[in-house]
Amino acid sequence: MKFRSLALTCCFSLLSAIAALAQDQTAVCHTTGQTKAATAPARLVEGAGKVHLPITTNSAEAQAFFDQGLALMHSFWFYEADRSFEQAARLDPECAMAQWGIAMAGVNEARRDAAIKRAKELGAKASERERLYIAAVEARYQGTRETVQNNAFLGSSGPYRQAMWRLVAAYPDDLEAKLFLALASLAGYERDGTPRPGTVEAITLCQLVLAKEPNHLGAHHYLIHAFESGKRPQDGAPHADIYPTLAPKVGHAVHMPGHIYVHVDRWEDAAKAFEASAEVDRNYLRTEKESSDHAAGPYGHNVHFLAMVYGYQGRYRDGVRVSQWLLQLATEPGEATSRAALEGRLALLRMLVRFERWDEMLDGKTLPDAGGFEVFNVWRHYALGLARLGKGEVAAARAELEALEREAAWLKEKFAKVKDLPQGGRQRQQLRALAVAPLELNGRILAREGKADEAIAALRQGIEEEIKLGYSEPPIYPHPMEEVTGKVYLALKRWSEAEQFFRAALERDPGSGRALFGLMQAQQGLSKEDEARQTYAQFMKAWARADSDLPEMRRAKELAATYSSSISAK
Repeated sequence: MKFRSLALTCCFSLLSAIAALAQDQTAVCHTTGQTKAATAPARLVEGAGKVHLPITTNSAEAQAFFDQGLALMHSFWFYEADRSFEQAARLDPECAMAQWGIAMAGVNEARRDAAIKRAKELGAKASERERLYIAAVEARYQGTRETVQNNAFLGSSGPYRQAMWRLVAAYPDDLEAKLFLALASLAGYERDGTPRPGTVEAITLCQLVLAKEPNHLGAHHYLIHAFESGKRPQDGAPHADIYPTLAPKVGHAVHMPGHIYVHVDRWEDAAKAFEASAEVDRNYLRTEKESSDHAAGPYGHNVHFLAMVYGYQGRYRDGVRVSQWLLQLATEPGEATSRAALEGRLALLRMLVRFERWDEMLDGKTLPDAGGFEVFNVWRHYALGLARLGKGEVAAARAELEALEREAAWLKEKFAKVKDLPQGGRQRQQLRALAVAPLELNGRILAREGKADEAIAALRQGIEEEIKLGYSEPPIYPHPMEEVTGKVYLALKRWSEAEQFFRAALERDPGSGRALFGLMQAQQGLSKEDEARQTYAQFMKAWARADSDLPEMRRAKELAATYSSSISAK
């Protein structure tokens, strides 16, 4: 979801600033980490995307596998891109650019470094342009590596960008060079929504490529990333609509439209994109007998994102169902510490918290165990604290809060010293998000104790801490703090502040059913019946597929007669 710059001195300044974005560059995105290279040879696959960069080789087949690897790399499927480049190298052992591709895919450092060395050795037989590519990939791993958008794995460096600028300047008709430079230049946005240096240039480079090649999958992919966290995500919609049609057998290409759709109130389209991506990935896992971390979605990221979207649609049962896909997968050989295993736990916790399923969280069965991911033990204290509070057990909730704070502090020290953690990058990301959790839980406890001012102060601080987490999809924190704060204001019957916070939540997540329902309640409290009626109609549209037994849907049914005019108008 879009993140925002909040001035918390008053609710009006919060609302006016909410559309501004924070793009903290430390979040972990959806590409895979270090892994072993594939052992089985690559095959040419229809539906992987079509890209062509002429290289020095006497083998037409090697050229075809190189082009396939290039297309897969533009879709961030580095594992399979590496496999295609390796096949090109087998077919033509003297092909320097096949080694360049292996180095760019970088599935692990040893393989990457060996490929750079071999590419340089073969450089004498390569063209001048190819030698510039080889120099650039060597430079990519020199100097300080900076993140690209919110992804350290795509890391760029000053020397790499300079090398790519030299290549683009020397060969202005080389579309691939423009795209690799564009990707390296994506830097996101400041908290006020201002593009950081490089972002506008990256967008321009992609647009120049599309002017020459309107169906270049890489340009459409990178523009989705460029626009998704900006002030105008709607500018990414045409690219989101096109990209999956260009590489329908690549789970990530099918998945990416959802990154735009969730920002432009196209929740059902986002769900369909993630569902289709999951099916593509599952087919890959079945036919190739590969691990989930090698799927293109990647599978765990995509399914967690799908669960989140179901949550916004009021589809609790569907959200739990797909979360269980990941948890079931985690029981298979080699999957216990996969990304899917961690994402499944986080997805199910998100569903339980979002839908306030206190009894299920306390039944000793539904809330997953940590499964070797120590950070999830801390999240369990957060969830159990909310559940205890929801059941009116204030002292037990505060005990969980104390355990949360104690274990989070201990893990922070441990993670600073230990390098070899299962899904280490993502566990550290989740540890950062735990800076918000005690503020939320404490704020809710204080509100229950009747300490309204202290509660609101804690929740406002929680909003600021959530902002510091930066942009990530799905959002790192289980639910929007604006909605949490709005609900507390509702409980306090402070209708005006509640209204403003729910409007802020809708600025962040257009079409959010929960935010619309909360806004309607605030408007009713303010006797704004005409506005409440309109908001009710919007809510019913947003939650058209919601589970019928949810408290919000039961209340909506009660209001149906009163607001029948809005229903018929819809």
